[in-house]
Amino acid sequence: MPHPFVYTELHTTAPEPAKAFYRELFAWDMTDIPTPAGPYTGIVPGDGPGAGLMGAAPQDDGRSHWLPYVQVPALEAATARAVELGARLLADKTAVPGQGWFTWLVDPTGARFALWEKQAAAE
Repeated sequence: MPHPFVYTELHTTAPEPAKAFYRELFAWDMTDIPTPAGPYTGIVPGDGPGAGLMGAAPQDDGRSHWLPYVQVPALEAATARAVELGARLLADKTAVPGQGWFTWLVDPTGARFALWEKQAAAE
């Protein structure tokens, strides 16, 4: 698949109850990670891509939702193409140190998604 789903993130207005719910429902392993923007919870589901859980961001309009990340080879070009096709940009290019970069968007139907460009391996 040339543009696979590679990560999923839960943006929630209630992180602690959400963590308890998904731990109980799926027995997911979770690790809390302190960040400058506040706590972030890494989720290891077992099979499939990893995931994360965080408090709702300002771009979330006060609602909880899952945000799928789609890998692209060139973030700026893919983001520009999505906007050209009618998407609305919610968060411009943001770095995840040592990992890559993302943008958050809303498609023309109102569905949120993220684009992800993986950082090249150090040579």
